[in-house]
Amino acid sequence: MKTIYYTFVTVTLFVLYSCSGNDIKTNDGASIEKIYNTQPDSSIVLQLDSIFTINFDPNFNVAFQDFTPVIFAFDNDSNIFMSNTKRICKFDKKGNFLNIFGEQGQGPGEISSTIISIFISDTCLFAYEVSKSLVHKFNTSCEFIESIPVDNTYYQFIPQKDNSFLALNYNYDFDRKNKLISIIKLDSTFKESTKLYSFNSELSKEGFPYDKGVKIHSGSELYLVYKDKNKYHYDCFSLDKYEIDSIEIKQSISKFFSKDGFSDKKMKDIKEKYRRHFPQFKNSLKEKYYLWNEELGLSIPILDSFLDSKGYLWIQTSANDSLTYNFDIFKDGLLRNSFRYTSEENTIVYFNLHNDILFELIIDRENDKMILIAKRIRYEQLA
Repeated sequence: MKTIYYTFVTVTLFVLYSCSGNDIKTNDGASIEKIYNTQPDSSIVLQLDSIFTINFDPNFNVAFQDFTPVIFAFDNDSNIFMSNTKRICKFDKKGNFLNIFGEQGQGPGEISSTIISIFISDTCLFAYEVSKSLVHKFNTSCEFIESIPVDNTYYQFIPQKDNSFLALNYNYDFDRKNKLISIIKLDSTFKESTKLYSFNSELSKEGFPYDKGVKIHSGSELYLVYKDKNKYHYDCFSLDKYEIDSIEIKQSISKFFSKDGFSDKKMKDIKEKYRRHFPQFKNSLKEKYYLWNEELGLSIPILDSFLDSKGYLWIQTSANDSLTYNFDIFKDGLLRNSFRYTSEENTIVYFNLHNDILFELIIDRENDKMILIAKRIRYEQLA
């Protein structure tokens, strides 16, 4: 009798487990619309109109010649805040240098490790120093206000109208080879109030996470962008118009990648560059993880994503040894358009979207130049 009972339980669990992966479920159990390999809607045409070009003062280019990428923030007066994760520089909309936030050091408002997020809320600029679990608060005139401790590790913050914040968090379970990605609501003091959504993402067979490109965006709806081994995804969540106390997936979009070729020389250059900056990690697991992630970024790329004021979601990828940047532009679950940007040799380009303006920050390391180009985005509907 016991044998029959255990057999029944085992079969039942197997069936439940097998069925659980077939459909993503919302909180109320309804199936979610899932769309794969979305094709472009040729009726939408993208127009980019040049607004201005800023040639930055060479004396300040050195701040962005570091190994780390550039992150952006913008205030209501169109001042530009850029960080290379070590310091934050403020420029006006004409490219004139105004000030530096967060000098290096251990004192109040000083930065001693890595900034991974800067964002503006209620005329204040916040800089998140991850290793210290501190959010440093400044006014936009560069005056330090306070440092606020946070209870968890977060990778992105989005200010909300009710003075709360949405935050992105992920934790690893290397034994089970998965990563738990969570969207969390924080109150005005950066204390966790609600875990809005969580799901498990598989690690690679080597045990490494697919971290590049994981990002959330909040507008009239909430988007979560991420990738796995052979495709990228975004999930669209319904939001209450004025309060965010719960979210529910309404749509899941996936696009498969064909692997782009990349040269052995490219990976050799990446390794040499890494070792110049971090010789202490030579042949370490940390170096292997970094190089694996860089190789994955070349073969199955996703670099960043942006949401404009009209609700178009831009997913940025790269190909061809990182000289070419591709953008897939989605709205309402459809791939509306795609376009390609090719950079010059020996340059790195960082993109950002603010309102309806696409910013291209071009860093020319060989000629010690830094240029910011702004282009207004227009969408035209063909007859």
